[in-house]
Amino acid sequence: MLALYFLILTLASIVLVHTASGAGVPEGWRQTDRFVGFRYQLSVSTHSEEHVEDITTAVQNKADALFCFGWVQNNTMATPVNEGETLVGEARCQTNAGNEMKHFLSSLAGVSGEDKKKKKHIVLKDYEDTLIRLHFSHFKIVSPGRNTCFREEPHQCRLI
Repeated sequence: MLALYFLILTLASIVLVHTASGAGVPEGWRQTDRFVGFRYQLSVSTHSEEHVEDITTAVQNKADALFCFGWVQNNTMATPVNEGETLVGEARCQTNAGNEMKHFLSSLAGVSGEDKKKKKHIVLKDYEDTLIRLHFSHFKIVSPGRNTCFREEPHQCRLI
């Protein structure tokens, strides 16, 4: 009986590994077909601390409207992309919503059309596996004091 239990357990783990790797999953049903995950860092021109809070709230509201989850942070420790306040974060959304979220973030950074080639007010990094590092049950505004940096750009940790 014990041998049968181990045989079933072994077969179940093989099936789970096979399914998790995307093998055998029909096109259009893999997470990479349905979702997009990305990290961003953008500079926004601000007039006051209240204005920064309005912008972070606008990012959160847009993400909630698009049913994305992730986070945004006004991060004073981030290396500025340009002059102004630096907002950093991650988002995971359905593919179309993710593209709309990227467009929204670019508009906050004042980047549109030809400006995208001339100015670097925003840096985006798409995740191949769509998975974001910090998971919350909703799109969260993270406190400025929380360490959220990464090993590579955008939002790379500073060496001390």
